[in-house]
Amino acid sequence: AAMTAELVNELSDEIRRVLEEHPVNQQRREQARHGMAAAMVAPTKIIAGSKASTICDALTTGSAQFGFVHVKAVDDCGHDRRLQMKVMFQEVVDVMIGQMPTWPMW
Repeated sequence: AAMTAELVNELSDEIRRVLEEHPVNQQRREQARHGMAAAMVAPTKIIAGSKASTICDALTTGSAQFGFVHVKAVDDCGHDRRLQMKVMFQEVVDVMIGQMPTWPMW
């Protein structure tokens, strides 16, 4: 598992490096409406470590001014029409967000 995670992380870094300078992405950065940077943590991010740590780092270091964390358990409950479970998982997420360190507002 560790070798696979290392390989996936290296591949992701290389993809990010190539796409960073792609003309489409450069144009999108120039067209940003509010000049704010976003961070997104998707379910596959768990390969590299904690979603909570990743989004907190992005927000507290200033590399992002807002973020989105996809929580698969909440999403899956919605697809399965398990409303009570979805609400329960969302409440857990709300508690976790409340425990995040505060960061300076930009």
